[in-house]
Amino acid sequence: MTTRHMPGKFNRKVIAILMVVAGSICLLAAAGWFVYSWHLVATSTRATGQITELIERPDGKGDTFFYPVFTYTDPHGIEHRIYSSVGSYPPPHRVGETVTVLYIPGSEQNAQIDDWSFMWSIPLLLVFLGVFNTSVGGVLFLWGRKGGRV
Repeated sequence: MTTRHMPGKFNRKVIAILMVVAGSICLLAAAGWFVYSWHLVATSTRATGQITELIERPDGKGDTFFYPVFTYTDPHGIEHRIYSSVGSYPPPHRVGETVTVLYIPGSEQNAQIDDWSFMWSIPLLLVFLGVFNTSVGGVLFLWGRKGGRV
């Protein structure tokens, strides 16, 4: 059987390959994020911190995100003030709220709030997208081979 590529129509195999590649990239990114999060949780020291400020910053679309500023004291009695690089809307914390802080000794200025949604929801989303894309791409690639069905 001969197939022809019609102008203006998408080639199913090309789309399938692109979906499998995109899905694989998502799965690799998820694996990297999981390893980073696991390493951070496993090697970090925990401290109790407090949200001292929420900084409002607009994004390029005119939406406003809130970036927490928090303080915590290390075991040497030194107070650290951290400006989070992770913003959200609505803000997940209020000024004055107590939070758990993760930091690696010797790298106290890189502390971050122990936040499940930041550390684990993004890699889970990437896993979902990766599995979906590679599965659909695989089905599209196999569909039409020897008999016309998967």
